Amino acid sequence: MLRAAGCTEITLFSKDQSEYEFWSRNPNLLIDQNTLENLYRNGFLNIIPTNVFNSSNQFWKCFQKSLEENKKDHDGKIRILSIIANDFEYEELQKNLKVSSKIVAKAKYHCEVNGPGCAVIDKPIITRVRITEEMEKQFQNFFADKNIVNLSSYRVDTKTGEPLKYLKDQKETLWQKYFELYPTGMKRTTFLARLKDGPYVYREDLGGLCGICSEYGYGVFDDLRTLIIERISEKERQVV
Repeated sequence: MLRAAGCTEITLFSKDQSEYEFWSRNPNLLIDQNTLENLYRNGFLNIIPTNVFNSSNQFWKCFQKSLEENKKDHDGKIRILSIIANDFEYEELQKNLKVSSKIVAKAKYHCEVNGPGCAVIDKPIITRVRITEEMEKQFQNFFADKNIVNLSSYRVDTKTGEPLKYLKDQKETLWQKYFELYPTGMKRTTFLARLKDGPYVYREDLGGLCGICSEYGYGVFDDLRTLIIERISEKERQVV
């Protein structure tokens, strides 16, 4: 199109040196070529002229120097690079900071987990308190009280082989009673975990019935109800 308009290309560089082209309609092309060459040598054909402060280049130089003077670990290079890791592509970071793709990947991960430039989050310290013989004895004595549980006369827990114990109160109520008796005993979490894994049946597990009804009849009626629903499709007849 430019050639059709009477222009002639006067670019002094190859495609490898610059992606830009320069065209002129001046009858004396040599004048424009000399002007173009002088502009190039003095740095005025760059995106940012060489005699003008380049804040972008200064940024990359400062950041690269900071990386070079720090250790190669999560509290050094990786932590510093994580400040900008998610704001630039891999190629741009590798080109300007002379870092490997592996370091960039670690910095991006650090940014996601700990935050940009933040210190590594310490893993929580879990402290486990061992249940002493005294705590175990207190627990057993508490659930041996007939005011707390009803013992089954024939049903046993499949895990422990002990008779099932029907609890007379809800979990929170039981915990409050236990804590009043043994304030220095096992903690609430341990107490509730022992109830869950032991031969204990809560009121909410009895289908709304008491321990005696559950032991002698609830299971039978529950099986009968399931059988009726499976064999009789009409709801009117199910009620009858």
